[in-house]
Amino acid sequence: MLRHKSYLTHAPRRRYTIDTNSREVEKMKTVLAATIHDPEPRLLKLLKEYAPRLGLDDEPRIVAYSPPTHTRIVRALEGLGYITVPSGESVQSGYCAALERGLREFPDHVFYCDLDRLIHWVRTYPEEYRQTRRKALEYEFLMVGRTLKAFQTHPRTQTCTEGIANLVASRILGFKDTRDIIGVCWGLSSSLVQLLLSTPRRNSYGFYCGWPVIAWRNSAKKAYLEVEGLEWETPDRYEHEIAVEGYERWLRAFMTPMEWERRSLILKDSVETLLDLVPP
Repeated sequence: MLRHKSYLTHAPRRRYTIDTNSREVEKMKTVLAATIHDPEPRLLKLLKEYAPRLGLDDEPRIVAYSPPTHTRIVRALEGLGYITVPSGESVQSGYCAALERGLREFPDHVFYCDLDRLIHWVRTYPEEYRQTRRKALEYEFLMVGRTLKAFQTHPRTQTCTEGIANLVASRILGFKDTRDIIGVCWGLSSSLVQLLLSTPRRNSYGFYCGWPVIAWRNSAKKAYLEVEGLEWETPDRYEHEIAVEGYERWLRAFMTPMEWERRSLILKDSVETLLDLVPP
């Protein structure tokens, strides 16, 4: 497993035991919603092998794809029984497209996570993934974050910026410890999905933190869970380059000034959105 060490301490610490013994859970209609951005397409081989393992029973699986995503990815998903939907240019439009299409299946519950992260999760921690999916059905809102170990596999461009966002969001929600609010992996009741979709857009990336804060505040039965499977998934796309160059050299090349700028913008949008959500 490829891992990147970080010196940031602003990462989640709490874990919960998973218990899936619930008759009500078995009767719920679920939907898996995800997004994909893969122009090259680097995930094609992994997608064909692991995407069939993502569904919970026979649930509909929805993937919104970005405009640059290669048609081979879209065709492969459709060949595997996925429902695909095009998204707009913005990141948030992809999330909205996937969730809106998911609601058309009239589910009781929707589970959202980026498709490349789902593939990495089921590839590396398949049982944890299955248990988490079942666990999510017990709540109106399950916020799924990364363990400290998983958080530290990410590059400093993410740990430094996301650590700050997590710190601010955790304080706004009244948590004593810092939780992984920006993990962007959620189990949601259909009513919460409708609420999030009706929330006005503030900026490009602020919903990463804004949506989970809103969902947490508006759910009576909620929980926070940390998992190992949400490690940094991006190296899965570059296994050949990493084998040739070595991980550390590849990683240094990955953390470009442009990547730092992008991550800083995500942090700026997140903090602006979070400050708008501070009670008067």
